[in-house]
Amino acid sequence: MTRHPKWLQVRNVLASSNPEKLIGYGRLLTVVFAIIAMYLDPTQPRRFQSEAQFILAIYATISVVTLLFPIKQPIDSPVHIPFHLLDAAFLGSLTFLSNELTSPFFSFLPFTLLSMTIRWGFIGAVAGAIIIEITLLIVGIPDVLDGESELNYLIMRSAYFMVAAIMLAHFGAHRERNQDRLMALANWRSRLLRKDQGEWIDNICSQAAVVLGSKCVVVLWRHQDDARGRSATWWSGTVTRTELSSIEEIDQIERAIVAGSAGDQGRRLDPAENLAIARLSAPQIETTLTASSNGYLSSFSSIETRGMIWALDPDCRPEDAKLLLGILAKQIGSELERLDLLQELSTNIRSEERVRLAQDLHDSVLQDMTATSIKLKALSNADALHHPQLTEIQKIVTDSQRRIRHFVEEQRFPPAQSPESPVKSMLTFMDELARNWSIGATFKWNSDKLDTLSTYLADIQQLVSEAASNAVRHGKATELSVMALQRDDVIELEISDNGIGLADSSAPTGSLSMHARVGSLGGNMVLNSERSGLSMTITLPVQRRRP
Repeated sequence: MTRHPKWLQVRNVLASSNPEKLIGYGRLLTVVFAIIAMYLDPTQPRRFQSEAQFILAIYATISVVTLLFPIKQPIDSPVHIPFHLLDAAFLGSLTFLSNELTSPFFSFLPFTLLSMTIRWGFIGAVAGAIIIEITLLIVGIPDVLDGESELNYLIMRSAYFMVAAIMLAHFGAHRERNQDRLMALANWRSRLLRKDQGEWIDNICSQAAVVLGSKCVVVLWRHQDDARGRSATWWSGTVTRTELSSIEEIDQIERAIVAGSAGDQGRRLDPAENLAIARLSAPQIETTLTASSNGYLSSFSSIETRGMIWALDPDCRPEDAKLLLGILAKQIGSELERLDLLQELSTNIRSEERVRLAQDLHDSVLQDMTATSIKLKALSNADALHHPQLTEIQKIVTDSQRRIRHFVEEQRFPPAQSPESPVKSMLTFMDELARNWSIGATFKWNSDKLDTLSTYLADIQQLVSEAASNAVRHGKATELSVMALQRDDVIELEISDNGIGLADSSAPTGSLSMHARVGSLGGNMVLNSERSGLSMTITLPVQRRRP
């Protein structure tokens, strides 16, 4: 709806006016018109004219004093309650002294209701309605009982106050609801540094549902360089995340994004469009959709991400729902972009740290191991009796040198790996682990997404290496099994052995260094100690790599 600039100016003046002064001027204006009316047409019956003039003079004095010397308290402070009770008492007395239910002062009674609504919104409207209804009964019951029944006046004017109170309460409630929404938007938080992407999406969907007051919120998005799409659905307090990979699903996401690109605001969908989005991302609510269901859609787009947000039956007016959805769409788009930047920053920091660590290993540990290997070779040639054992120790040191040197070179100059290299590298690593620790070691990768394994290859090898060391030294294990798979947006790594498990299986914690490494990657680790051995499940979030 287009508004004329003049009306906008008037609206802005009223919206920016001081409500305390507005109430004060309203009270004074009421008194001025009451004095004019009494002067032009003295009240009836005349025997109460002096009393009415006396009460009006006192009320006029109070009006001037409160306008010139307002109370220095917040507009919604309870300190103002006695003054509104005085408003009702003075105006009720003037009504009672001038023909009661048919008094011209009756039209001034709603001033109490209006001023209390301005101060306290919904609560003020309800309290003001109660006060003026009690005032009306005090004024009207004697008039009904004096022999000249005016019950119809009492009923109609009571109904008038009730209807006015309900409408004002609606506006008060609407204002308070908007204040709550603004507060929710102002308190928008994303705990990205302590949560993985999945938990962050859960958090943002829940906050969007709070802001909109919607019973279902769906966020669909995809990265520009990723063929897959993702959806998160908030419904009944829980969030369900799914990955969309089929061509038909991606086409539906793109159509939904285009449909929501209607400027800065969202748009209202028809029943067929609501049903299509529910089938794509929220099949659990498909059966609850009806022709009267109100769905609103808005899109967002950034350098790396495109997506949309859909809300079902938001608890607000249609124009408010469109505006709020547009704001939330921009917020989600910027937060997704910020998440990508934080993940890239985290990856760069880890890469720099690896390079620094590789340099330290090259300059210290690797040189020491080289010296150790040379001395072992010399000792082996000089001691024929222990030659086999010394040769085996030298071989272990040499293998460790080769692995450290490979790690150092890989961190300095990352190689362009073939699609099979991550799995082959893990299998070679497991063979070396089995030979060094004299155990059986197996590895299985249950996924076709090899790029994800390549991203965490060095970390997985370090975790498996420490798990093997602990299994042999503390658990007396002879077999070690490693199984890894990618499920949605996480990698699940299961490491198990056939040792004796942990000494205290009631509260297994495991290696602190393994917990620290997993925590630095944003994952978690759960241990399960049994008589047949120890098993641990490590979950790592999948971090999308930029091209």
